Amino acid sequence: MIVDEETALATTVSGLLRMQAEADPDRPFVVAPGGERWSYGRVHAESERIAGGLAAMGVRRGDHVVMMLPNDLPFLLTWFALARLGAVEVPVNPAFRGASLEYPVVHSDATVAIVDSRYLDRFAALGGRLGAVERLVVVGATDVAVPGVSIVDIDVLVGDSPEAEPTPEDLLAILYTSGTTGHPKGVMKSHRCAVHWGLNYRRYMNVGRDDVNLLFPPLYHAMSQFLGVMPALLTGSAVAIASGFSASRFWDECREYGVTLFNFTGGVLSFLWKQPARPDDRDNPVTRALGVPIPNDLYPGFETRFGLTLLPCFGTSESSVVCYSAPGEVRPGSSGRPIPEYAVAIADDEGKLVGPGDKGEILTRPKHPDAMMRGYYKQPELTAKVLRDLWYHTGDMGYLDADGYLFFVDRRKDAIRRRGENISSFEIERVVNVHPRVLESAAVGIPSSHGEEEVKLAVVALPGETLDADDLWAYCEAELPAFMVPRYLEIRASLPRTPTERVQKFVLREEGLHSGVQDRITSNKEAAR
Repeated sequence: MIVDEETALATTVSGLLRMQAEADPDRPFVVAPGGERWSYGRVHAESERIAGGLAAMGVRRGDHVVMMLPNDLPFLLTWFALARLGAVEVPVNPAFRGASLEYPVVHSDATVAIVDSRYLDRFAALGGRLGAVERLVVVGATDVAVPGVSIVDIDVLVGDSPEAEPTPEDLLAILYTSGTTGHPKGVMKSHRCAVHWGLNYRRYMNVGRDDVNLLFPPLYHAMSQFLGVMPALLTGSAVAIASGFSASRFWDECREYGVTLFNFTGGVLSFLWKQPARPDDRDNPVTRALGVPIPNDLYPGFETRFGLTLLPCFGTSESSVVCYSAPGEVRPGSSGRPIPEYAVAIADDEGKLVGPGDKGEILTRPKHPDAMMRGYYKQPELTAKVLRDLWYHTGDMGYLDADGYLFFVDRRKDAIRRRGENISSFEIERVVNVHPRVLESAAVGIPSSHGEEEVKLAVVALPGETLDADDLWAYCEAELPAFMVPRYLEIRASLPRTPTERVQKFVLREEGLHSGVQDRITSNKEAAR
């Protein structure tokens, strides 16, 4: 069923699932990795069982519960179960271990953790550093013991579903950011906020009942939860879960599962584009894809080759997606235009709003209640800082053109200042990535002995290709202004990335200059010391 906006905003995530299950219990909802298909009715029944079992364990409305599960069906079932209880999900990256795992587990004040058995040894390794966690619910067989913590198999949970429902204002999630700048921040989201995300996506992506959205971004990320599952709940459409992103298998998965749309970020498009061309590239059911970045050099070739429409956007985990693009109105290089539900502005370094064409920090704010984050968990000072002057300060740099299109320039922290010039790392990367033997690149600023910074460029070659530093410098000299040509060059096997495929530039900055970095102004190109 298509849920109208008024009804949707008056209910919860679990309420929407129940509505779809009651309206059409046999309607397909989830395709799990491997192809197993679950209907709305079956997902609802299983999530109710888990909710009842967790309630019998003592999980209550408002309790914080860590989830460390891979991209698979149990994640969604547990997500719905926690939403049904009014408990707060704290999803954790399954790659975390040691201190990176300890931080969200302890900082979130979680009392229960739901963990895939493959990751249980990481909790055991933390010993007494689990904060308030007293119980572990395990998905899959295990013989691992965690001292001082009771362990329960999720398959044996039994109990009656609670009669009371959560409210749309209740907290749904604390989503820890991917940590591109250091310690993750816990973004607090309500049920109603999740519904706003889904309603806007449904409207501007024109989602219908026959759509299938491919969820290859991690399920613990807002992109899959709020731009994947939520629009499906509002339309009665379906999602297909992929265990992860694979450029070589991507289009075959789309064909197998009948995927009609997907969301992306990071280097996904470039990875797909640089796969060897196949005669059946256009033979797929996908009609549209939403995300960023969309490199200018992929227009219009990507759309022609794969037979779909690319729709750029702009958003953050804190704010929601505040700019969308309409088919036929895409302006290459832009992130679309602000949608009526949000205001978007550009501010200078003093916080004053600037006009069209002037670059500055991108600001946004909602026009409806509870349509963006409540704040950062246990970080009131930082919350006040980013929400000052009645705007959310994104930390992204950009400008609005005369027609209202938003153009992203760079992350504020990633902009490079060299010899009096402001340099966009994004612009350097855009040019270098066109090189015929380059898979991807990342530019960062390295402190200079003369003050300000020098440009360090990390580059990854296409599979089967080799890169030469002198050739790359010559290419940059021909394609970039002199002040943007990198002084330092590092040819790497891969770039450090977050699970959502964003490059962790802080890692490249922290690595600094080492034996693998070459210096352009050193006459014999010895490694920089």
